[in-house]
Amino acid sequence: MTDLEIIEAFKKHHPKSEGDMQALGLNPVECGRGCARRVYKLSEGLAVKVPHNDHAAHQSRTEIAVLEKIHSNPLHEGIRHLIPPLYYGDKEAGVVLTKFYVGEVAFDEDKFIRPIIDRLTNLGLWDLFAMNFRKDEHGNYIAVDLGHASPDYWSDEVVP
Repeated sequence: MTDLEIIEAFKKHHPKSEGDMQALGLNPVECGRGCARRVYKLSEGLAVKVPHNDHAAHQSRTEIAVLEKIHSNPLHEGIRHLIPPLYYGDKEAGVVLTKFYVGEVAFDEDKFIRPIIDRLTNLGLWDLFAMNFRKDEHGNYIAVDLGHASPDYWSDEVVP
């Protein structure tokens, strides 16, 4: 399946688990795990985050809202290059389909990432550190995990 076909399959079938993805003919390969979610590589270009349980879906719901607002609000045009695209987001299930970034960031690269973290923290995002980042094909830092977000700033009722 091409990346576009995978994105369309997510939009049509709304998979919520590794088993659901396998039923669509995908071969999800776990490539990361946090306290709330597992990350699966679906192709050379796509990754999906799946929460461990319903309670853990909260982090994904918030991340989907933040990604949507950053990508749609003209005020945030200057930081769009710091976050991944959102190809599919299921706020109810907490499933996030986005770009896969192969370049890992070493802990000692924090000094290079600190200005980006400060910029995102000023927008109400917090709990960010070097392991929340990957590098794109050009060596640019991308915040692949947006940590947590201040509900005052990122709730559906407030559009920054």
